[in-house]
Amino acid sequence: MTLDTLSNDWVHPKEGSLVNRLGFGQDASVRDAVENELRISAMALGLPEEMFDEFMKLSVEDRAEFFADGVRKFRQRASFPSSGSENPERRASLVSLDAESAPEFASEIRQRRVVTGGVETRERAREYLSGQYTSADGLMHRQACQLELPFQVKSRWYFEAVRFLPERARAHHQNVLALCPLCAAKYNYVRDTPDDAFLAGLLELEIAAGDGQSSIPISLNSQRVVLMFTAKHAIDLKAVMSSAGEGHG
Repeated sequence: MTLDTLSNDWVHPKEGSLVNRLGFGQDASVRDAVENELRISAMALGLPEEMFDEFMKLSVEDRAEFFADGVRKFRQRASFPSSGSENPERRASLVSLDAESAPEFASEIRQRRVVTGGVETRERAREYLSGQYTSADGLMHRQACQLELPFQVKSRWYFEAVRFLPERARAHHQNVLALCPLCAAKYNYVRDTPDDAFLAGLLELEIAAGDGQSSIPISLNSQRVVLMFTAKHAIDLKAVMSSAGEGHG
């Protein structure tokens, strides 16, 4: 109990009273202050507020591990690559011209449905994403969770190059996202945000000269996710979506 928890009909002791000199409730006040700081810090690192009571039941070591992991992820997100254009309009114009000559998607029935117009584009897309989302220290980030990719395969970062909007008539190498396998599966199978709303969010982005990043909020499996873009990728993607490659219908 502390003095602050006394009922309103109790007469609170004066500042120089014995209870104040003895530090009545001081330990409880310190514990409350520490718990409040823990709550604020844990919420800032992504712990749902309703889980805080369970969090407080963890050992001191487990809480410390939670904060260490949270700080590591915070630093990774803070280092998400930034790439801006000094002339977004000119960049968009050049990309639009290139978009007009992008190969058309075609398919033929074999043992499975194989896209015949996009093999070269897929490789170009992976190189494009690697260039956009590799930071100055050589680490590549994912666009949905913004964390660093955990491993490489044959000296190349392993990620899923997922088509931003799948139903497009042309194979644009800019129409891709760099996602981890888990986020890629969610994006492909449990994305709640429909294509038209997604496209509208993209086209509404305003990117000024020198901006390094941009973002679009989406819903994956009923959870809000912020999809991060370098400004150059956002400019390029807006250009190809606006100028060419309408959906199959």
